Amino acid sequence: MTLAGYRKDRPMVLGQHTPISLAREGGLWKRIPFLKDNEGMLPPYMIVVGDRRRVLAAAMPLADHILLHKEVTRAGWDEEAEFKSRIKHVLSRLKEIKLMAQGAGLFVEPMQSGHLCLRFQKPFDAFPASAILLSQTEPLVRRWYEVMEQLTSELEWLAGPSPTREFFSPGRLEAALTSLIMDATWAVGADLDMHERIARRLQYLSDYVTADAGRVNLAIGVFEYNGKPLPLTILETQMGCSAQDINAWEALVNSREDGYMLGSTEVPGRGLAAIRAGTCGGIIIPDGKGGQLEEPFIEIGDVVNATYSFADGAAVRQRMGAWSSLNPEDISSYRAAIGGRMTTDGTWPVVRSSPAVVEALFSSSTGLGLTCHEGGNFTKESLYLESDEERVKDLRRRYGALSTEMEHFGLAHLTDGLTKAGIPASNGLISTVVGTVPGGSFAMPGSKEEQKANQSQMVMLEAAMRALWKMAYG
Repeated sequence: MTLAGYRKDRPMVLGQHTPISLAREGGLWKRIPFLKDNEGMLPPYMIVVGDRRRVLAAAMPLADHILLHKEVTRAGWDEEAEFKSRIKHVLSRLKEIKLMAQGAGLFVEPMQSGHLCLRFQKPFDAFPASAILLSQTEPLVRRWYEVMEQLTSELEWLAGPSPTREFFSPGRLEAALTSLIMDATWAVGADLDMHERIARRLQYLSDYVTADAGRVNLAIGVFEYNGKPLPLTILETQMGCSAQDINAWEALVNSREDGYMLGSTEVPGRGLAAIRAGTCGGIIIPDGKGGQLEEPFIEIGDVVNATYSFADGAAVRQRMGAWSSLNPEDISSYRAAIGGRMTTDGTWPVVRSSPAVVEALFSSSTGLGLTCHEGGNFTKESLYLESDEERVKDLRRRYGALSTEMEHFGLAHLTDGLTKAGIPASNGLISTVVGTVPGGSFAMPGSKEEQKANQSQMVMLEAAMRALWKMAYG
Protein backbone atom coordinates (compact mmCIF):
# COMPACT_ATOMS: atom_id res chain seq x y z
CA MET A 1 0.00 0.00 0.00
CA THR A 2 1.22 3.48 -0.81
CA LEU A 3 0.16 6.88 0.34
CA ALA A 4 -1.59 8.74 -2.45
CA GLY A 5 -0.74 12.30 -3.31
CA TYR A 6 2.09 14.29 -1.79
CA ARG A 7 0.55 15.03 1.58
CA LYS A 8 0.50 12.61 4.45
CA ASP A 9 -3.13 13.33 5.34
CA ARG A 10 -4.55 11.44 2.35
CA PRO A 11 -6.32 8.06 2.45
CA MET A 12 -4.52 5.11 0.94
CA VAL A 13 -4.74 3.73 -2.58
CA LEU A 14 -3.60 0.41 -4.01
CA GLY A 15 -1.33 0.57 -7.03
CA GLN A 16 -1.01 3.19 -9.73
CA HIS A 17 -3.64 3.06 -12.44
CA THR A 18 -4.28 6.69 -13.38
CA PRO A 19 -2.08 9.47 -14.76
CA ILE A 20 -2.27 11.40 -11.50
CA SER A 21 -0.81 8.49 -9.53
CA LEU A 22 1.96 8.08 -12.10
CA ALA A 23 2.70 11.82 -11.90
CA ARG A 24 4.11 11.16 -8.42
CA GLU A 25 6.98 9.17 -9.86
CA GLY A 26 10.30 10.96 -9.59
CA GLY A 27 8.62 14.32 -8.97
CA LEU A 28 7.14 14.40 -12.47
CA TRP A 29 4.30 16.63 -11.24
CA LYS A 30 6.79 19.47 -10.73
CA ARG A 31 7.13 19.76 -14.53
CA ILE A 32 3.42 19.62 -15.38
CA PRO A 33 1.10 22.64 -15.74
CA PHE A 34 -1.58 23.00 -13.06
CA LEU A 35 0.00 20.32 -10.86
CA LYS A 36 3.26 22.16 -10.27
CA ASP A 37 1.45 25.06 -8.56
CA ASN A 38 -0.80 22.83 -6.43
CA GLU A 39 1.43 20.32 -4.64
CA GLY A 40 0.86 17.84 -7.44
CA MET A 41 -2.88 17.71 -6.81
CA LEU A 42 -5.91 17.82 -9.13
CA PRO A 43 -8.57 20.55 -9.01
CA PRO A 44 -11.38 20.02 -6.48
CA TYR A 45 -14.07 20.14 -9.17
CA MET A 46 -14.39 16.89 -11.13
CA ILE A 47 -16.53 15.59 -13.97
CA VAL A 48 -16.52 11.80 -14.10
CA VAL A 49 -17.18 10.26 -17.53
CA GLY A 50 -17.10 6.74 -18.90
CA ASP A 51 -14.72 6.81 -21.85
CA ARG A 52 -11.85 8.75 -23.39
CA ARG A 53 -13.97 10.18 -26.20
CA ARG A 54 -16.01 12.14 -23.67
CA VAL A 55 -12.82 13.29 -21.91
CA LEU A 56 -11.65 14.82 -25.18
CA ALA A 57 -15.09 16.21 -26.03
CA ALA A 58 -15.32 17.93 -22.66
CA ALA A 59 -11.74 19.23 -22.65
CA MET A 60 -11.53 20.74 -26.14
CA PRO A 61 -13.91 23.71 -25.57
CA LEU A 62 -12.10 24.77 -22.38
CA ALA A 63 -10.11 27.98 -22.45
CA ASP A 64 -6.96 26.14 -21.38
CA HIS A 65 -6.42 22.43 -20.91
CA ILE A 66 -3.87 19.65 -20.78
CA LEU A 67 -4.26 15.93 -21.32
CA LEU A 68 -2.59 14.59 -18.22
CA HIS A 69 -2.06 11.10 -19.65
CA LYS A 70 0.16 12.73 -22.29
CA GLU A 71 1.83 15.27 -20.01
CA VAL A 72 2.98 12.52 -17.65
CA THR A 73 4.53 10.55 -20.49
CA ARG A 74 6.38 13.63 -21.71
CA ALA A 75 7.59 14.56 -18.26
CA GLY A 76 8.85 11.00 -17.86
CA TRP A 77 11.38 11.18 -20.67
CA ASP A 78 15.00 10.70 -19.75
CA GLU A 79 16.78 13.45 -21.66
CA GLU A 80 20.32 12.30 -20.85
CA ALA A 81 22.83 12.33 -23.70
CA GLU A 82 23.27 8.54 -23.55
CA PHE A 83 19.58 7.95 -24.07
CA LYS A 84 19.43 10.37 -26.99
CA SER A 85 22.39 8.59 -28.51
CA ARG A 86 20.50 5.29 -28.33
CA ILE A 87 17.46 6.85 -29.98
CA LYS A 88 19.66 8.15 -32.79
CA HIS A 89 20.99 4.62 -33.22
CA VAL A 90 17.42 3.31 -33.48
CA LEU A 91 16.66 5.99 -36.05
CA SER A 92 19.68 5.17 -38.18
CA ARG A 93 18.83 1.45 -38.25
CA LEU A 94 15.23 2.24 -39.16
CA LYS A 95 16.46 4.28 -42.10
CA GLU A 96 18.66 1.34 -43.13
CA ILE A 97 15.58 -0.87 -43.25
CA LYS A 98 13.85 1.63 -45.50
CA LEU A 99 16.83 1.79 -47.87
CA MET A 100 17.19 -2.00 -48.00
CA ALA A 101 13.49 -2.39 -48.75
CA GLN A 102 13.74 0.15 -51.54
CA GLY A 103 16.79 -1.65 -52.90
CA ALA A 104 14.84 -4.90 -52.93
CA GLY A 105 12.26 -3.25 -55.17
CA LEU A 106 9.53 -3.03 -52.55
CA PHE A 107 8.75 0.65 -52.76
CA VAL A 108 9.99 4.13 -53.53
CA GLU A 109 8.81 7.51 -52.37
CA PRO A 110 5.07 8.22 -52.88
CA MET A 111 4.23 10.30 -55.94
CA GLN A 112 2.01 13.38 -55.91
CA SER A 113 -0.97 11.18 -56.65
CA GLY A 114 -0.76 9.88 -53.10
CA HIS A 115 -0.38 6.25 -54.21
CA LEU A 116 2.64 4.14 -53.44
CA CYS A 117 4.60 3.84 -56.67
CA LEU A 118 6.53 0.56 -56.78
CA ARG A 119 9.34 -0.42 -59.07
CA PHE A 120 11.69 -3.34 -59.46
CA GLN A 121 15.41 -2.78 -59.06
CA LYS A 122 18.22 -5.27 -59.36
CA PRO A 123 18.26 -6.87 -55.89
CA PHE A 124 21.28 -6.54 -53.68
CA ASP A 125 23.25 -9.69 -52.93
CA ALA A 126 21.81 -9.69 -49.40
CA PHE A 127 18.29 -10.30 -50.75
CA PRO A 128 16.79 -13.29 -52.49
CA ALA A 129 16.91 -13.03 -56.27
CA SER A 130 13.23 -13.89 -56.30
CA ALA A 131 12.23 -10.76 -54.38
CA ILE A 132 8.55 -10.25 -55.05
CA LEU A 133 7.29 -7.30 -57.06
CA LEU A 134 4.16 -6.02 -55.38
CA SER A 135 1.41 -4.10 -57.11
CA GLN A 136 1.08 -0.34 -56.82
CA THR A 137 -2.02 -0.65 -54.63
CA GLU A 138 -0.79 -3.47 -52.39
CA PRO A 139 -2.27 -2.34 -49.01
CA LEU A 140 0.17 -4.28 -46.84
CA VAL A 141 3.28 -2.64 -48.25
CA ARG A 142 1.58 0.74 -48.32
CA ARG A 143 0.74 0.36 -44.62
CA TRP A 144 4.33 -0.70 -43.93
CA TYR A 145 5.63 2.38 -45.69
CA GLU A 146 3.22 4.77 -43.96
CA VAL A 147 3.94 3.42 -40.49
CA MET A 148 7.69 3.52 -41.15
CA GLU A 149 7.44 7.14 -42.25
CA GLN A 150 5.44 8.05 -39.16
CA LEU A 151 7.84 6.24 -36.84
CA THR A 152 10.89 7.81 -38.50
CA SER A 153 9.41 11.26 -38.11
CA GLU A 154 8.65 10.68 -34.42
CA LEU A 155 12.14 9.39 -33.72
CA GLU A 156 13.74 12.32 -35.54
CA TRP A 157 11.75 14.70 -33.35
CA LEU A 158 12.74 12.68 -30.30
CA ALA A 159 16.44 12.81 -31.14
CA GLY A 160 16.30 16.55 -31.77
CA PRO A 161 16.76 19.46 -29.37
CA SER A 162 13.08 19.51 -28.30
CA PRO A 163 12.05 15.87 -27.94
CA THR A 164 8.44 14.73 -27.73
CA ARG A 165 9.47 12.76 -24.62
CA GLU A 166 6.83 10.07 -24.93
CA PHE A 167 6.86 7.30 -22.33
CA PHE A 168 8.51 3.97 -23.01
CA SER A 169 11.48 1.86 -21.96
CA PRO A 170 14.48 2.30 -24.27
CA GLY A 171 15.53 -1.27 -23.51
CA ARG A 172 12.23 -2.68 -24.70
CA LEU A 173 12.34 -0.46 -27.76
CA GLU A 174 15.78 -1.75 -28.77
CA ALA A 175 14.76 -5.36 -28.16
CA ALA A 176 11.77 -4.94 -30.45
CA LEU A 177 13.88 -3.17 -33.05
CA THR A 178 16.47 -5.96 -33.06
CA SER A 179 13.82 -8.47 -34.12
CA LEU A 180 12.58 -6.06 -36.76
CA ILE A 181 16.07 -5.57 -38.21
CA MET A 182 16.66 -9.33 -38.36
CA ASP A 183 13.44 -9.85 -40.30
CA ALA A 184 14.08 -6.95 -42.64
CA THR A 185 17.76 -7.75 -43.30
CA TRP A 186 17.38 -11.40 -44.22
CA ALA A 187 13.90 -11.72 -45.58
CA VAL A 188 12.63 -8.43 -47.06
CA GLY A 189 10.78 -9.31 -50.21
CA ALA A 190 10.71 -13.04 -49.56
CA ASP A 191 6.95 -13.51 -49.23
CA LEU A 192 3.77 -11.83 -48.12
CA ASP A 193 3.81 -13.54 -44.72
CA MET A 194 7.13 -11.90 -43.95
CA HIS A 195 5.81 -8.53 -45.08
CA GLU A 196 2.91 -8.96 -42.66
CA ARG A 197 5.30 -9.87 -39.86
CA ILE A 198 7.39 -6.77 -40.47
CA ALA A 199 4.28 -4.61 -40.71
CA ARG A 200 3.14 -5.88 -37.33
CA ARG A 201 6.53 -5.13 -35.79
CA LEU A 202 6.50 -1.62 -37.23
CA GLN A 203 3.00 -1.00 -35.93
CA TYR A 204 4.03 -2.25 -32.50
CA LEU A 205 6.99 0.12 -32.42
CA SER A 206 4.82 3.04 -33.51
CA ASP A 207 2.19 2.28 -30.88
CA TYR A 208 4.89 1.89 -28.26
CA VAL A 209 6.50 5.24 -29.04
CA THR A 210 3.16 7.05 -28.82
CA ALA A 211 1.80 5.20 -25.75
CA ASP A 212 0.17 7.24 -22.99
CA ALA A 213 0.67 6.91 -19.24
CA GLY A 214 -2.03 5.30 -17.16
CA ARG A 215 -4.92 3.03 -18.03
CA VAL A 216 -7.44 5.84 -18.35
CA ASN A 217 -7.43 9.36 -19.76
CA LEU A 218 -7.55 12.47 -17.61
CA ALA A 219 -7.73 16.13 -18.56
CA ILE A 220 -7.30 19.31 -16.54
CA GLY A 221 -8.70 22.53 -17.91
CA VAL A 222 -10.17 25.93 -17.16
CA PHE A 223 -13.87 26.58 -17.66
CA GLU A 224 -14.45 30.32 -18.17
CA TYR A 225 -17.91 31.49 -17.12
CA ASN A 226 -19.21 34.92 -16.12
CA GLY A 227 -15.66 36.22 -16.19
CA LYS A 228 -14.38 33.81 -13.55
CA PRO A 229 -12.20 30.74 -14.16
CA LEU A 230 -12.98 27.28 -12.82
CA PRO A 231 -10.24 24.61 -12.77
CA LEU A 232 -11.75 21.28 -13.78
CA THR A 233 -10.70 17.65 -13.71
CA ILE A 234 -12.28 15.47 -16.39
CA LEU A 235 -11.71 11.81 -15.60
CA GLU A 236 -12.39 8.66 -17.60
CA THR A 237 -13.35 5.86 -15.22
CA GLN A 238 -14.66 3.37 -17.80
CA MET A 239 -17.94 1.56 -17.18
CA GLY A 240 -19.21 0.12 -13.92
CA CYS A 241 -18.64 0.64 -10.21
CA SER A 242 -15.68 -1.75 -10.11
CA ALA A 243 -13.57 0.28 -12.55
CA GLN A 244 -14.74 3.52 -10.96
CA ASP A 245 -13.80 2.17 -7.51
CA ILE A 246 -10.17 2.13 -8.69
CA ASN A 247 -9.92 5.13 -11.00
CA ALA A 248 -12.19 7.69 -9.36
CA TRP A 249 -10.80 6.90 -5.92
CA GLU A 250 -7.22 7.54 -7.06
CA ALA A 251 -8.23 10.82 -8.66
CA LEU A 252 -10.36 12.04 -5.75
CA VAL A 253 -7.72 11.20 -3.15
CA ASN A 254 -5.23 13.18 -5.23
CA SER A 255 -7.48 16.23 -5.47
CA ARG A 256 -7.00 19.44 -3.53
CA GLU A 257 -10.09 20.44 -1.55
CA ASP A 258 -8.84 23.75 -0.11
CA GLY A 259 -8.77 25.87 -3.28
CA TYR A 260 -6.68 25.81 -6.45
CA MET A 261 -4.03 28.06 -7.91
CA LEU A 262 -4.26 29.18 -11.55
CA GLY A 263 -1.06 31.16 -11.92
CA SER A 264 -1.41 33.97 -9.39
CA THR A 265 -5.19 33.51 -9.09
CA GLU A 266 -6.61 31.36 -6.31
CA VAL A 267 -9.96 29.73 -7.04
CA PRO A 268 -11.97 29.08 -3.87
CA GLY A 269 -12.39 25.52 -2.67
CA ARG A 270 -15.34 24.35 -0.63
CA GLY A 271 -14.39 20.71 -0.52
CA LEU A 272 -14.37 18.27 -3.42
CA ALA A 273 -17.30 18.08 -5.83
CA ALA A 274 -17.67 15.18 -8.26
CA ILE A 275 -20.43 14.96 -10.86
CA ARG A 276 -21.01 11.81 -12.85
CA ALA A 277 -21.91 13.02 -16.35
CA GLY A 278 -22.92 10.20 -18.68
CA THR A 279 -25.75 8.35 -20.34
CA CYS A 280 -28.65 6.32 -19.02
CA GLY A 281 -31.69 4.35 -19.98
CA GLY A 282 -34.90 6.15 -19.13
CA ILE A 283 -37.43 3.93 -17.32
CA ILE A 284 -40.97 4.45 -18.61
CA ILE A 285 -44.41 2.91 -18.14
CA PRO A 286 -45.85 2.51 -21.69
CA ASP A 287 -49.58 2.78 -22.33
CA GLY A 288 -49.45 0.28 -25.21
CA LYS A 289 -50.38 2.98 -27.73
CA GLY A 290 -47.03 4.69 -28.18
CA GLY A 291 -47.44 6.92 -25.15
CA GLN A 292 -46.67 6.76 -21.43
CA LEU A 293 -48.91 6.27 -18.41
CA GLU A 294 -46.92 7.93 -15.61
CA GLU A 295 -45.38 11.38 -15.42
CA PRO A 296 -42.77 12.56 -15.84
CA PHE A 297 -42.83 11.41 -19.45
CA ILE A 298 -39.24 10.63 -20.41
CA GLU A 299 -37.96 10.99 -23.96
CA ILE A 300 -34.62 10.30 -25.63
CA GLY A 301 -32.45 13.41 -25.31
CA ASP A 302 -33.89 14.41 -21.93
CA VAL A 303 -31.59 14.42 -18.90
CA VAL A 304 -32.11 12.87 -15.48
CA ASN A 305 -30.76 14.71 -12.44
CA ALA A 306 -30.67 11.94 -9.86
CA THR A 307 -31.62 12.93 -6.32
CA TYR A 308 -30.78 9.42 -5.10
CA SER A 309 -29.60 6.05 -6.38
CA PHE A 310 -30.17 2.53 -5.11
CA ALA A 311 -28.34 -0.68 -5.97
CA ASP A 312 -26.96 -4.00 -4.78
CA GLY A 313 -23.44 -2.70 -5.41
CA ALA A 314 -20.97 -5.58 -5.16
CA ALA A 315 -17.97 -3.23 -5.37
CA VAL A 316 -19.35 -1.08 -2.56
CA ARG A 317 -20.34 -4.08 -0.45
CA GLN A 318 -16.90 -5.66 -0.71
CA ARG A 319 -15.16 -2.34 -0.03
CA MET A 320 -17.20 -2.20 3.20
CA GLY A 321 -16.02 -5.68 4.20
CA ALA A 322 -19.01 -7.81 3.19
CA TRP A 323 -17.38 -10.10 0.68
CA SER A 324 -20.14 -12.58 -0.09
CA SER A 325 -23.78 -11.85 -0.87
CA LEU A 326 -24.58 -15.43 0.25
CA ASN A 327 -22.90 -15.25 3.64
CA PRO A 328 -25.42 -14.22 6.34
CA GLU A 329 -22.70 -12.69 8.52
CA ASP A 330 -21.43 -10.55 5.64
CA ILE A 331 -24.91 -9.36 4.78
CA SER A 332 -25.62 -8.57 8.43
CA SER A 333 -22.46 -6.49 8.68
CA TYR A 334 -23.32 -4.76 5.37
CA ARG A 335 -26.76 -3.78 6.64
CA ALA A 336 -25.23 -2.49 9.85
CA ALA A 337 -22.69 -0.40 7.93
CA ILE A 338 -25.43 1.06 5.71
CA GLY A 339 -27.61 1.86 8.70
CA GLY A 340 -31.03 3.17 7.78
CA ARG A 341 -30.08 4.09 4.22
CA MET A 342 -32.42 1.59 2.59
CA THR A 343 -35.54 1.64 0.47
CA THR A 344 -38.72 1.58 2.56
CA ASP A 345 -39.15 -2.17 2.06
CA GLY A 346 -35.54 -2.87 3.11
CA THR A 347 -34.59 -4.34 -0.29
CA TRP A 348 -32.02 -1.90 -1.65
CA PRO A 349 -29.28 0.27 -0.12
CA VAL A 350 -29.72 3.94 -1.04
CA VAL A 351 -27.29 6.84 -1.55
CA ARG A 352 -28.22 10.51 -1.91
CA SER A 353 -26.88 13.13 -4.25
CA SER A 354 -25.70 16.26 -2.45
CA PRO A 355 -28.59 18.76 -2.38
CA ALA A 356 -26.40 21.67 -3.48
CA VAL A 357 -25.24 19.67 -6.52
CA VAL A 358 -28.80 18.67 -7.41
CA GLU A 359 -29.91 22.29 -7.26
CA ALA A 360 -26.98 23.52 -9.33
CA LEU A 361 -27.49 20.81 -11.97
CA PHE A 362 -31.19 21.58 -12.33
CA SER A 363 -30.55 25.31 -12.71
CA SER A 364 -27.76 24.88 -15.26
CA SER A 365 -29.45 22.19 -17.36
CA THR A 366 -32.80 23.97 -17.64
CA GLY A 367 -30.97 27.22 -18.29
CA LEU A 368 -29.35 25.57 -21.32
CA GLY A 369 -32.72 24.39 -22.65
CA LEU A 370 -32.50 20.75 -21.59
CA THR A 371 -35.58 18.89 -20.41
CA CYS A 372 -34.50 17.87 -16.91
CA HIS A 373 -36.25 15.30 -14.70
CA GLU A 374 -35.44 14.94 -11.01
CA GLY A 375 -35.91 11.65 -9.20
CA GLY A 376 -34.44 8.26 -8.43
CA ASN A 377 -31.87 6.22 -10.33
CA PHE A 378 -31.00 2.52 -10.27
CA THR A 379 -27.30 1.65 -10.55
CA LYS A 380 -26.99 -1.79 -12.09
CA GLU A 381 -24.01 -4.14 -12.14
CA SER A 382 -24.79 -5.62 -15.55
CA LEU A 383 -25.84 -3.70 -18.64
CA TYR A 384 -27.91 -6.73 -19.65
CA LEU A 385 -30.15 -6.47 -16.62
CA GLU A 386 -32.35 -4.33 -18.87
CA SER A 387 -33.38 -7.38 -20.88
CA ASP A 388 -35.96 -8.15 -18.16
CA GLU A 389 -38.14 -5.16 -18.98
CA GLU A 390 -40.99 -6.07 -16.63
CA ARG A 391 -38.71 -6.03 -13.60
CA VAL A 392 -37.14 -2.78 -14.77
CA LYS A 393 -40.61 -1.19 -14.88
CA ASP A 394 -41.08 -2.38 -11.31
CA LEU A 395 -38.05 -0.31 -10.28
CA ARG A 396 -39.98 2.79 -11.26
CA ARG A 397 -43.35 1.73 -9.84
CA ARG A 398 -41.99 0.65 -6.44
CA TYR A 399 -38.91 2.82 -5.93
CA GLY A 400 -39.31 5.88 -8.17
CA ALA A 401 -36.38 5.14 -10.49
CA LEU A 402 -36.51 7.35 -13.59
CA SER A 403 -33.24 6.04 -15.00
CA THR A 404 -30.74 3.22 -14.84
CA GLU A 405 -26.97 3.52 -15.26
CA MET A 406 -23.84 1.86 -13.85
CA GLU A 407 -21.78 4.22 -11.69
CA HIS A 408 -23.53 6.69 -9.39
CA PHE A 409 -24.09 4.38 -6.43
CA GLY A 410 -20.36 3.73 -6.23
CA LEU A 411 -19.32 7.36 -6.76
CA ALA A 412 -21.57 8.53 -3.91
CA HIS A 413 -19.99 5.97 -1.57
CA LEU A 414 -16.52 7.22 -2.52
CA THR A 415 -17.39 10.83 -1.71
CA ASP A 416 -19.07 9.73 1.53
CA GLY A 417 -15.90 7.86 2.44
CA LEU A 418 -13.76 10.92 1.86
CA THR A 419 -16.06 13.05 3.98
CA LYS A 420 -15.75 10.57 6.84
CA ALA A 421 -11.96 10.75 6.42
CA GLY A 422 -12.08 14.51 6.97
CA ILE A 423 -12.06 15.59 3.31
CA PRO A 424 -15.47 17.13 2.57
CA ALA A 425 -16.82 15.85 -0.73
CA SER A 426 -20.14 16.12 -2.55
CA ASN A 427 -21.56 14.20 -5.51
CA GLY A 428 -24.22 14.25 -8.18
CA LEU A 429 -25.40 12.52 -11.34
CA ILE A 430 -26.68 14.02 -14.56
CA SER A 431 -27.23 11.66 -17.48
CA THR A 432 -28.62 11.92 -20.97
CA VAL A 433 -31.37 9.47 -21.87
CA VAL A 434 -30.08 7.51 -24.89
CA GLY A 435 -32.83 4.87 -24.86
CA THR A 436 -35.91 3.88 -22.92
CA VAL A 437 -36.82 0.71 -21.06
CA PRO A 438 -39.13 -0.83 -22.14
CA GLY A 439 -38.58 0.03 -25.78
CA GLY A 440 -34.86 -0.14 -26.43
CA SER A 441 -31.79 0.67 -24.35
CA PHE A 442 -30.29 2.68 -27.20
CA ALA A 443 -31.75 4.73 -30.02
CA MET A 444 -31.52 3.22 -33.50
CA PRO A 445 -28.20 4.09 -35.19
CA GLY A 446 -28.63 6.95 -37.63
CA SER A 447 -32.08 7.87 -36.32
CA LYS A 448 -33.27 11.33 -35.32
CA GLU A 449 -33.48 10.07 -31.75
CA GLU A 450 -29.79 9.14 -31.78
CA GLN A 451 -28.89 12.55 -33.18
CA LYS A 452 -30.95 14.22 -30.46
CA ALA A 453 -29.23 12.14 -27.78
CA ASN A 454 -25.77 13.02 -29.14
CA GLN A 455 -26.55 16.73 -29.17
CA SER A 456 -27.97 16.52 -25.66
CA GLN A 457 -24.80 14.89 -24.34
CA MET A 458 -22.65 17.86 -25.35
CA VAL A 459 -25.05 20.32 -23.71
CA MET A 460 -25.25 18.08 -20.64
CA LEU A 461 -21.45 18.28 -20.21
CA GLU A 462 -21.63 22.07 -20.22
CA ALA A 463 -24.47 21.92 -17.71
CA ALA A 464 -22.24 19.88 -15.40
CA MET A 465 -19.44 22.44 -15.76
CA ARG A 466 -21.79 25.32 -14.97
CA ALA A 467 -23.08 23.46 -11.93
CA LEU A 468 -19.54 23.02 -10.60
CA TRP A 469 -18.83 26.70 -11.29
CA LYS A 470 -21.85 27.55 -9.13
CA MET A 471 -20.50 25.23 -6.43
CA ALA A 472 -17.26 27.24 -6.44
CA TYR A 473 -18.58 30.79 -6.67
CA GLY A 474 -22.17 30.50 -5.37
